Amino acid sequence: MRLRIEKRLIRKSYFGLGLGLLGAFFAQEIQRWQWPWLAGWQVDSVYKQLSGLVLIIFLGQQWHCSLLRNQGCTARGNSLLPRHKWFGALAPLFFYAHAQHLGYGYLQALSGSFFVVFFTGLFNCEIMHIRQPWFRPVWLILHVGLATALLFLIGYHVAISYVYE
Repeated sequence: MRLRIEKRLIRKSYFGLGLGLLGAFFAQEIQRWQWPWLAGWQVDSVYKQLSGLVLIIFLGQQWHCSLLRNQGCTARGNSLLPRHKWFGALAPLFFYAHAQHLGYGYLQALSGSFFVVFFTGLFNCEIMHIRQPWFRPVWLILHVGLATALLFLIGYHVAISYVYE
């Protein structure tokens, strides 16, 4: 019984990691604190492009589960869910490496969308323990729908970044 409880806690410990990283990001955002060395890199055009590429690759691998499930490879997609959750918990780190703050205007909308997708992923069916039959499909539509909208905002961001540089 004890081993079973420990395995369950380890399996769900991504939640604590993700919540801690989210809290740390928003604490530094509210205080307007930043790492000077990272801020120096983030003004460099090459670093911005490379960190953005890493962020896009990260998001692409997060989409892998959904794409497999949509292609009928449900078992394979489900087998990747633990990895999806663990990598998803690291999303604030990937974001922080690219931008230390939420930004203004459409960048704030993009950043907000990123963190709403992260938040809905973090508070998933496994964590929420809501056993109502309506909850899982509503949660899944919300999480995947917001993630899809995020892709369009990222595309807009990439286009704007290259048009105005």
